[in-house]
Amino acid sequence: MSKYKESIISSENLNWAWRKARRLYRSGDGLYDFAEVAEFELDLESQLKSISNDFETGKYELAPLILLPQPKKPSKEGSIRMRQSFHISVRDQVAWLAITNVVGPTLDSKMPAWSYGHRLFKAAWFEQSDGKSHLEFGPYRHSSGHLYRRFKHSWPLFRRHISLTSRAMVNGLGDLHELDAAEQMALAQSERPDYFNPHFWPKAKSKTLHYASIDLEKFYPRIRTNAVVRSLSNFLDSFDQDLWLQKLVANLLSFHVTKKGSAFVDEEICEPLTISGDFDGLPTGLMVAGF
Repeated sequence: MSKYKESIISSENLNWAWRKARRLYRSGDGLYDFAEVAEFELDLESQLKSISNDFETGKYELAPLILLPQPKKPSKEGSIRMRQSFHISVRDQVAWLAITNVVGPTLDSKMPAWSYGHRLFKAAWFEQSDGKSHLEFGPYRHSSGHLYRRFKHSWPLFRRHISLTSRAMVNGLGDLHELDAAEQMALAQSERPDYFNPHFWPKAKSKTLHYASIDLEKFYPRIRTNAVVRSLSNFLDSFDQDLWLQKLVANLLSFHVTKKGSAFVDEEICEPLTISGDFDGLPTGLMVAGF
């Protein structure tokens, strides 16, 4: 018996998944097939019912990935380069969103406070306490049509937390009244990281502070699908006993690149090199890949 099956295949959940997909199509800056999206919406009821039936019977099959790379900055030698990106069918986007709607909140709630990007949407508001305003997060919501938290609740907060952490590491946070209003709100956040707490950092042996930033090269393509399954096994309640969900996830991770309609398959101009056939990474272009 699956703990998640009824919720995932429900018409309400699939409608929420479609609303999120539609909003992401309209607000994103990536390329997509307008005609395919319109065709799906015109036949919405039967399309969602078809996904539900394939989920229930365990027969869901992904459409092939179509390689449509995006231009990137030329190399130091001036060579033209393209960044790996895929067209993913509307049906498959909605299918993955439907699963994320149900299992996502459990996983997102276990993520550390220092994880800022691609966090699932929660209602957020500023609350007054002791004459100060601080950011509060409510429960996970689907009705807004958002998949991820708003930019203003993630990136600016991350930057202010970096600044506050630097202060805490060197001399402590000092007089909090000297912080500007935005920093005070970031510090008062209910889900704030532990490293703002007094005595978290050992006493510095040097007065010089060094800051390092790293970027993981070709990030999505290098995440293996078995790592996704392993994370679900480690962090999603009863996943190891849920044979139905295991099979569904396996079907939805069976990515395959087709030559038909693709551009620059087997050509080094596309980075990383993309060959036709099975694809064992996370495809850039999948809406839930960030999560």
